[in-house]
Amino acid sequence: MKGRKRIQGLLGGLILLLLLALTVALWPVGKRSDSLTDLVEKLPPGVDLGMENVHYSQNESGRKSWELDAGRADYQRDTKELALNRVRFVYYLENARGQLNVNAGQGVLNQSRQQLQLTDGVIMLAAAGEKFQTQSLHYDLEKKQAHTDDLVQIENSQMKLTGKGMQLDIKQEHLRLFADVHAIFYSSAQEGSGK
Repeated sequence: MKGRKRIQGLLGGLILLLLLALTVALWPVGKRSDSLTDLVEKLPPGVDLGMENVHYSQNESGRKSWELDAGRADYQRDTKELALNRVRFVYYLENARGQLNVNAGQGVLNQSRQQLQLTDGVIMLAAAGEKFQTQSLHYDLEKKQAHTDDLVQIENSQMKLTGKGMQLDIKQEHLRLFADVHAIFYSSAQEGSGK
């Protein structure tokens, strides 16, 4: 009888240990699903998916055409757009002529329409050393054209150019300013000092 009670006690203890081990093993899974629920609840209204540190690139004819990085991207299914924060867009020029680097505080990418809208302090650096600054820039990824209705400042080592409204055809290398155009040309003596 004593042996039987001893075996029952050992089996009972073993069952308790197994239940405790099972509870400990499953507890993080339940905790993870709770944190996922909390994460989904923290997404802004109308946002279907939020992502941090996003990298996206497009290839054309076997070569990289452009890259886009963002600190945060919120995908909205109803508009099929990515709302972007802390945006860095790199467009690779054809025939290995360099690249355009564009930074902005905010952006919206509509991949199905091939449109990128950048806002909040847009700065574009061209391969030849030009620096473009404006408040907003709309880029057509398919046509390879950019435009804005805002004030634009363009500067390189030889000049500073300002105007209101701009159209830039990257493929044709054609820039057009629409209104209130002012230019300052630096003399070669001023060139080394930046003015």
